[in-house]
Amino acid sequence: MEKIEFAKLNAKTISEQEFPIEFKGYKVEEVDQYLDRIIDDYNFFESALERNERENKSLKFELEDLREQMQRKEEILIELTERLKKLGGEAEVNKNVLSRINELERRVEKK
Repeated sequence: MEKIEFAKLNAKTISEQEFPIEFKGYKVEEVDQYLDRIIDDYNFFESALERNERENKSLKFELEDLREQMQRKEEILIELTERLKKLGGEAEVNKNVLSRINELERRVEKK
């Protein structure tokens, strides 16, 4: 699975980051709690991204399968269309032959 390269931080790098403590700084506990929330968000987004990447890969395979099915069906449709055209021509010939036979039968009946 490919990792997105634009993300410079992850849960581990945030968790392992240390800052020097100075006299007039932030409360360490509050900073740690906030960083823990950020870590939770990063974990959530990484999981969602991995899930989306798996789904995307699955959908790409499904799309390719559907394209192959469509190609096969188009080939069948072309073949059936050609057969139908041929049968249509044959049907016209048969219709003409039947018309002639019918005409001949009427002539014979009149005699």
